[in-house]
Amino acid sequence: MGDFNAFELNDGYVDVMGTVEGAPTPGTQVVAASGDLVNPNLVNLTEGVAATQRFSYLYNGDSQAIDHMLISSALVAATTAQRLEYARISAEFNDTARNDPNTALRLSDHEPLVGFFQVPTFPVEVMTFTAE
Repeated sequence: MGDFNAFELNDGYVDVMGTVEGAPTPGTQVVAASGDLVNPNLVNLTEGVAATQRFSYLYNGDSQAIDHMLISSALVAATTAQRLEYARISAEFNDTARNDPNTALRLSDHEPLVGFFQVPTFPVEVMTFTAE
């Protein structure tokens, strides 16, 4: 997870996120093609965020999703629900907020990623110990 500085789509030159996820764009659609290096493919939780909230960085007033959280298919299978949210404490605030030591606002120029995973209840094993 983190600051990939890459869009979730193919930009015509290279498909960074597709390559990292394990589903690169075919060489006929990008200048710098890559092979499929990941098996099984990873799941990009960014794609599950509502389009109006799918941004982690602002550049010249343009909202961009360049920070991503990728999880394995094993984690998807082990959980009953997964989701990603961006903590709105940085990108949307003025740089002057950094001057206030009493707040965490604008601590970074990127929004932090927060992943939520619902794990089913596991059986609890009771252990007993006998003092000798």
